[in-house]
Amino acid sequence: MLFNSWTFVVFLPLVLALYWGLARFGLHRWVLLAASVVFYGFWDVRFLGLLALSVVVDWWVARSLEEVDQAHGPGQARRTPRRRQLLIFSVSVNLGVLALFKYLDFFSESLTQLLGLVGLAANPWTLDLVLPMGISFYTFQSMAYTIDVFRGQIKARRNVWDVALYVSFFPQLVAGPIERAGRLMPQLTRNPSWSTVRVGPALLLVLWGFYKKLVVADNLSGLVAATLDQPQPNGWQLTVGVAAFAVQIYCDFSGYTDIARGVARLFGISLIENFKLPYFARSPSDFWRRWHVSLSTWLRDYLYIPLGGNRGGRFFVARNLMITMLLGGLWHGAGFNFVLWGAFHGAILIVYRVVFGASGEPRVTGWLSKLTAVSVMQLLTLVGWAIFRAQEPHQLGAFALALTQWPTELSAMPVSVIRDTAFLSLGVVLVMLFKHRYGLELWDRVGRITGLAVAVVLIGCIVAFGATGGQEFIYFQF
Repeated sequence: MLFNSWTFVVFLPLVLALYWGLARFGLHRWVLLAASVVFYGFWDVRFLGLLALSVVVDWWVARSLEEVDQAHGPGQARRTPRRRQLLIFSVSVNLGVLALFKYLDFFSESLTQLLGLVGLAANPWTLDLVLPMGISFYTFQSMAYTIDVFRGQIKARRNVWDVALYVSFFPQLVAGPIERAGRLMPQLTRNPSWSTVRVGPALLLVLWGFYKKLVVADNLSGLVAATLDQPQPNGWQLTVGVAAFAVQIYCDFSGYTDIARGVARLFGISLIENFKLPYFARSPSDFWRRWHVSLSTWLRDYLYIPLGGNRGGRFFVARNLMITMLLGGLWHGAGFNFVLWGAFHGAILIVYRVVFGASGEPRVTGWLSKLTAVSVMQLLTLVGWAIFRAQEPHQLGAFALALTQWPTELSAMPVSVIRDTAFLSLGVVLVMLFKHRYGLELWDRVGRITGLAVAVVLIGCIVAFGATGGQEFIYFQF
């Protein structure tokens, strides 16, 4: 089910009414679980089995880990091979399902191409499976639960339904943010109180999300395709297209997160902030503290640090960074562009560490040095988005060739296109700054009247300029 569909417009009020109506009887969790099953199954009911598999496996593994701890004692249990075997089983099942549906065809075709380069003919063995909605997100969230139990950071849940609700909570099921069990589970299982719900800020957050998705991202999608998907764009088209894509992907992805966080707040549940003005970053590490924060921290805590993190010499740190970013790029999709995108970000992280020291942060004091640092990072980010957007290897070559072709006349790039891109981009910057300054505290800081005025303006923009047709979110099938 898509957020930007009339089905969801009907679905959400019904779920809210049932949730709060039955909360006094302690049935709210069952309402949320049933709603999550309907929400996910509405797209394709067959994939509910995969979701259930992750839930059951990680619930059982977590319970088994706790039983081992109780049988041997915390100190001795950590030296018991059974604990590690259980964790390996959980990770293998989750990543195995993810690999089957998302990566099998890609690696098979890539191997066939490599064999062809050395003169060996082979036919790729592919399954052409449909990629389940949100599988990358809920797989990582489910694994995080098991790993945290393994590390002794949280207790295993006895009730499988608690784990099921944590993994399938519908507002953030499809595209995050990727939550941790220690933070989300207590909120889902406690008795909610309507008095703690702030409806105005929550609805305003939802409106911000719809504005970014419908007014900005969906309207820019046609421009991005028209400029970047032609056989050979020129330099102007490439520049405008990549800039438009940077705005589009930010508004599409962060728009989903805003809607998810706003909807969750209507149930009295707080989700983490996933985007923190990423295009104002001063360095690669600063960018990843601001962009897709839940994935960045997941990769840091469950991959980068276990690999060794910042420990060891420069070579080992560089190796850990590159492995983390390569796998982070591959997480985004089974394609050469995602691998190259991850490698590019790994490379600039390493370069910044070599140039600026272990922190990887340039020294900025005055406004000019800050502007320079942000501008350089913005340029690097745009290069990364060009790699990310290249759908075929030859398209990346066309992008590189475009940098040598700068026609003196902009006949192929109408002024209206540049104007619309600049207008939409300015709108995004204003919304980003306004939301960052006031956020959910808008009602407290500027009053309800101003908050309502902002809501009316957003609704007006959505009705007047919002794209129709219910375009899928970019991260819908990730």
